[in-house]
Amino acid sequence: MPSDGWWYLLRAGDALGRYKTRKAAQEAWAAVIAESGWKPEKPETRATKDILAAERAARDRDARNEYWHSGRRHAW
Repeated sequence: MPSDGWWYLLRAGDALGRYKTRKAAQEAWAAVIAESGWKPEKPETRATKDILAAERAARDRDARNEYWHSGRRHAW
């Protein structure tokens, strides 16, 4: 697309339109999305206790690795 100060709306390589302002281009894109009926997938949610357990396991693993790989006695 040329660098001429216009905002171009592209979809799969096809030009859908040319707009003078970014806001107009964004509104046109929102209309294209609404027209297609596409809805983003909801992100997977995890329980707080599961998140904390995974983080605790990662910290324990990091501490164990640091212990075994930093000491002179355990060096390879």
